[in-house]
Amino acid sequence: MRIADNGRETHTKGENMKKSFAVVAVLIASLTAFTASALSKPKAPKPQPVQTGPRQFIQSLALSNGVGATVTIVADWSEEANIQTVLSNVLSGLAQIDTEINGASEGEVSKINALSKGEKITLSNDMFALLSKAVELSDDTKGWFDITNKNYRKISLDEKDMTLTLKGNDIRVDVTNILPAYLVDAALAKLIAEGVANAKIEVGNVNRNIGQDIYTQWNVSVDIPNPNSVNAYRSFVYSFSNKAVASVRNNEAASDNFKNVTVFGGDSMTASAFAVALYELGPKYAPAFAAEHPEVKGIFVDSEGKLSSSRDILISHPDYAQEQVPTAPAVDRGPNDIRQKQREESRE
Repeated sequence: MRIADNGRETHTKGENMKKSFAVVAVLIASLTAFTASALSKPKAPKPQPVQTGPRQFIQSLALSNGVGATVTIVADWSEEANIQTVLSNVLSGLAQIDTEINGASEGEVSKINALSKGEKITLSNDMFALLSKAVELSDDTKGWFDITNKNYRKISLDEKDMTLTLKGNDIRVDVTNILPAYLVDAALAKLIAEGVANAKIEVGNVNRNIGQDIYTQWNVSVDIPNPNSVNAYRSFVYSFSNKAVASVRNNEAASDNFKNVTVFGGDSMTASAFAVALYELGPKYAPAFAAEHPEVKGIFVDSEGKLSSSRDILISHPDYAQEQVPTAPAVDRGPNDIRQKQREESRE
């Protein structure tokens, strides 16, 4: 620093430069701090496009006997929260019914099968409904589907007090084939009550649907077993709505009976009961028996892998021709009638 002629203080050139560098340093530090602050500040997320239109919502669970249950609902994306709640409630309801009826030791089937002749038991609403429908279907199929191990007529149901009484000893109830169908029908009723218009329910080899899939009818795949292998299958895909489908499959390599019977019906319990009945009747009598019952339609695969079906079902495969269904005879065609015919044929 030096003193000017007028007495004022002045700075040398070097001192001025030092001050300039100091100012620049402060500015750089401030800019760096601002930049770091700006970079560390989280950016606002970009708005995601709103998904609209129909989609499938699916939930599944395993029931007490290992059979899988799956419910599919088709609805708009915007309904996801409500649909997921409906799916959870429906499946938990199925699990509760399954345990109540078919639980290993405390289930109602076990309690019924422990009864002696003349003993009575009070049933739950679901068990009573299942047995009532099963007895009706046992009668419709002339006993070829039988809810018991001997004779369904040995079950006495009292609707007034919701009780069951056995009219014979050693009577056992078997719900293996009919319980999955009952669960499917019960699930569908619940979905309809919730206002669901498009859905498919599958439990084991039984499924039923209402409405349609996303843009088309629902599809069901009918497995056609290879007669030379228990593991090889072909599949036919059928598209339909508001129907139930049930299958009975024979996995025995050496068998003269059907390898597979698939039945379409208006409800799952009817389809399942008739699938069992037609399987038990066998290739010789099943087509004619099915012709007597227009409420169901069947697809049959015999031990050689040949396909036949009810008249109204088309089999579109070049290797198989639909056989002529024989005229339905005016006979009872119950188990005793068929066995008598078989005895007569064996003597010829």
